[in-house]
Amino acid sequence: TGQNIRRVINTEAAWAKGIKATVYNCPEIRTNSSDIFVGVELSLFPLLNALSKENGGAWAKAQWDACRGLFQDGHSLEELMQKITATVEKYLLAQVEAGAEAVQLFDSWAGALSPRDYRTLAAPWSARIIKRLKKTGVPVIHFVYDGGGVLEQVRDTGADVVGLDWRVDIDVARKRLGKKVAVQGNLDPCSLFLPERELRARVREVLAANARLPGHIFNLGHGILPQCSV
Repeated sequence: TGQNIRRVINTEAAWAKGIKATVYNCPEIRTNSSDIFVGVELSLFPLLNALSKENGGAWAKAQWDACRGLFQDGHSLEELMQKITATVEKYLLAQVEAGAEAVQLFDSWAGALSPRDYRTLAAPWSARIIKRLKKTGVPVIHFVYDGGGVLEQVRDTGADVVGLDWRVDIDVARKRLGKKVAVQGNLDPCSLFLPERELRARVREVLAANARLPGHIFNLGHGILPQCSV
């Protein structure tokens, strides 16, 4: 029912209280030695999966039950995705208004899809969000975890930067993506457990693979692992 859709993604109460967005200062992303304020938001497919996979407790179970109820009531996936898309758009636009100088649409689970399903179930919705964000003039980064099989499709969503995880060699990825898009990544996060000398060697390998091509934001190929001391 419409009530179930409102239960799945309901930001109205928070917005009424003036809570719109969180902007993250990411010192690992630097341009001319200046910190870039990056707004980060999960994309559509991972939001659905996170409800059941991220151990969110009773709240997550309630949200997932609401999702299940939508389909039992005859509502389509498209209706749910439209709701989530509108919410993500609103949230990222608020981050831009709050001072974010770049935004990242972070798709944690779309790599689990086949290329065909990614093309139909995820890419169109990400492309819609990215198109809206680009009207602000703020650069958009799109990261699809384990997305080596759909790199060209990720590029075609219109993002300015394609995030790469560590499962794809950066030189191979750049050949596939072409020269019109920048890349971010892609040091294996587990490299942070190495002795400093070996870690520095791994960093140099990533930089060497990029071959001094312009448009490279050096970063991990995913997040810092909880077990890592920083």
